[in-house]
Amino acid sequence: MRIVLDSNRGYAIRFRYLDIPLSDAEQKDFFGAWADEINSAIGSGLKGIDQTTKRIQFLLESQMLLNSLGVIVKLDNSI
Repeated sequence: MRIVLDSNRGYAIRFRYLDIPLSDAEQKDFFGAWADEINSAIGSGLKGIDQTTKRIQFLLESQMLLNSLGVIVKLDNSI
């Protein structure tokens, strides 16, 4: 059990449940091992926020009334 707790996979368990602080070297090792997963989790959260923001913007803009509509037609050949 100690081998697992002393590995970079056990650092989170030690810190969270056993209140054993991590040394600077252990923190660097932990974040180095989990950097891709942490970046992925942050990226997923930001994508969700971006999609929600776009949806809110669409709903707000869809409630705006259309006062006028103009169309410009450019012909390739003269009539």
